[in-house]
Amino acid sequence: MKEFHVFTDKQKTHEQGFIFEVSRDDEDPTQVRIQELWVVVEQKDSTIRTRVHLEQMVQAIIHQYGGNVPDNNMQTVLDIFTDLLPEDKKLELQVEFCQREIEHSTLTESEKLIKASEYGSLLHEELGNNYKFVEDIINKRQQ
Repeated sequence: MKEFHVFTDKQKTHEQGFIFEVSRDDEDPTQVRIQELWVVVEQKDSTIRTRVHLEQMVQAIIHQYGGNVPDNNMQTVLDIFTDLLPEDKKLELQVEFCQREIEHSTLTESEKLIKASEYGSLLHEELGNNYKFVEDIINKRQQ
């Protein structure tokens, strides 16, 4: 059965409306499939309307295991959305990016720890007092 759901989000500078087209399983109503998403953004005197074909996107994602953004392009993606991301999400993504770079390198374990420390210092300068960065990478490496 097809359903539609509307959600809104008011910010200081704009308001967003989200309309989801959803199919719900007749036998198990907790199983839903989001097929499409419409996004309406109103800001001052303008309105932007976007239709997102989620079902097609999901199919593309399923067939591109590992993603379609190479690690060397991830920083560009982060730069594009940096003003939309809260500080904790920025840190999380930077940790992931740095961890991938370290793990895919041919460095020795000692060199990887030194590299993690260098990244920690860089992020500390960028994002403030995030001393847990190095600790997080080291802990993930030990698992």
